[in-house]
Amino acid sequence: MKHRAIVFSGLVMLVIYFAGCATGPSSRIKQDPEVFASFPEEVQDNIRAGEIDIGYTKEMVEMALGRPDRVVTRTSGDREERVWIYTRSLRAVGLSVGTGFVSGSSGRATGVGAGVGTGRGGSVEEAMRVVFHEGEVSSIEKSE
Repeated sequence: MKHRAIVFSGLVMLVIYFAGCATGPSSRIKQDPEVFASFPEEVQDNIRAGEIDIGYTKEMVEMALGRPDRVVTRTSGDREERVWIYTRSLRAVGLSVGTGFVSGSSGRATGVGAGVGTGRGGSVEEAMRVVFHEGEVSSIEKSE
């Protein structure tokens, strides 16, 4: 029974860890509620869901997705575009459980232990590119 309690508490700690790491749209909306309130209802719904659409402004995109990881400028002919690039880090999660039993002249002893570890591997992949032309989203590219 102790074994299950230890594993359960380890899993609870893992969930709390990931919940604490999340900085989603709701935290960005709270930072600037007046600007959020100025957006149309449909845009507000999308921002709450962390989604964007063609025609959104930079403010709308930043509120929905956060700041980009990289920004590049694309020039072709007389057209200049800003490209916001969002990446995601692949996390490594480990869970281990161990038991032990010792028997000797002074009696018996048992032990159970559990551990949870998380970390970021060296792997980062591109998740999305948002292209702006004249201050509005002109295209969205998502990685599968």
